[in-house]
Amino acid sequence: MTDKFGNLTLLVCLFLLFTSNCLATDWCHEYVDKKQYSLAIKACTERIMKEKPRAVDYYNRGTAYLHRGEHTRAIKDFNSSISLASDFFAAYNNRGSAYALLGEIQKAIADFNKSAELNPYFPAPYYNRGNAYKSIGNKVHALSDFNKAVEIGPKDPLAFYNRAGYYDENGNYQQAITDYTNALKLDPKFEYAYGNRGLAYGKSGRYEKSIEDFSMAIKLNPNSADNYYNRGIAYHKLGKKIEAFKDYKRAAKLGYEPVQEFLRSQGVKW
Repeated sequence: MTDKFGNLTLLVCLFLLFTSNCLATDWCHEYVDKKQYSLAIKACTERIMKEKPRAVDYYNRGTAYLHRGEHTRAIKDFNSSISLASDFFAAYNNRGSAYALLGEIQKAIADFNKSAELNPYFPAPYYNRGNAYKSIGNKVHALSDFNKAVEIGPKDPLAFYNRAGYYDENGNYQQAITDYTNALKLDPKFEYAYGNRGLAYGKSGRYEKSIEDFSMAIKLNPNSADNYYNRGIAYHKLGKKIEAFKDYKRAAKLGYEPVQEFLRSQGVKW
């Protein structure tokens, strides 16, 4: 088995539009906000079919589709949303995220450009565009966008989180750790920031600190196989093989295939 840590966890950064209705609960939006995406799609579809559809209805359904991995359907709904409200900056941002997930990077960048043009104080299209540029190897534009996102969104943990990912992937582990730390100051329950900061500590040889972070991530999400695996690697680096194999077994039970293959090769059951 490799003694290298796993990969960074990257996030697609979507914008959830908060709406209010003093007369009745908008279940279309409520279910999206509660991450109950199947119910959101059903509620949004009923609203679209029964009433005069609003841009926000298509937007919310598109966001639900996007979270479910139905990127083409999401784009279709964001198209409808934009056709009803051509200045809907959040719809451009989320459509850009869908295009990025489909690998259509130039279309994604065009949408992030439009979103930033419509609302230059909205950090999401900047760090999303930064990730798009990063994916095609344009480091200069990527870092410029990540810096801009932090500048205009100093209270957005995802602004720091995404720039940290850039630094981490380019071997600037201390700068990554600083940005992950800033993200955690803003959101102390940010599981992925703990996990990724743990990776940065591990890759810089600070295994005790990495174990602390993986443990916090596991506390927040006990079903994360990646964090068990990575904590096992850190224990292994410190020569603590008993603790390492306990974590490898936990990762295997949660379905982490590389460690399952390793344990099989060692004749170890999990």
